[in-house]
Amino acid sequence: MMEADELDIRQASLTDLDAICQVFEKSISTLAKPYYSEEERTAWIATSLSARAKWRNRIDKDYFLVASFGNSLAGFISLKNKNYVDMLYTAPEFASKGVASKLYALLEQKAMDYQQPNLYVDASKVARPFFEKMGFELEKTNKNHRMGRVLVNYRMRKSF
Repeated sequence: MMEADELDIRQASLTDLDAICQVFEKSISTLAKPYYSEEERTAWIATSLSARAKWRNRIDKDYFLVASFGNSLAGFISLKNKNYVDMLYTAPEFASKGVASKLYALLEQKAMDYQQPNLYVDASKVARPFFEKMGFELEKTNKNHRMGRVLVNYRMRKSF
């Protein structure tokens, strides 16, 4: 049984890219299943994974952390522009085991180090309850068009 304090958390590197993309795809395919149709999940995955240059740029430019347990990537998180939670994904086998909470705590501390008054996120239906638990409040509902599908997520804000 994994404990959150057994995680190895570090800054992501380009050598993590394949594992990050695998966690991204598995997380959406599995954890988002109750919230988004198969067509919506397929559009989400396809439009995101097709832009590998964007992923490389995120790893190079953003505060981007990965959490590992043994040889497995358990999850990842990234902070863009010092105040925007760009990505937070957990591998399905590590869901609800403290991975996201531990990653988020480090990201929030980094935002506070940057002296940001607010943190923002566009949270999926899956992630919204997590961010509410972290103190974020709903600002608006977003409708994102991808491959002929409309994917709903939520702009949320946390003030410090």
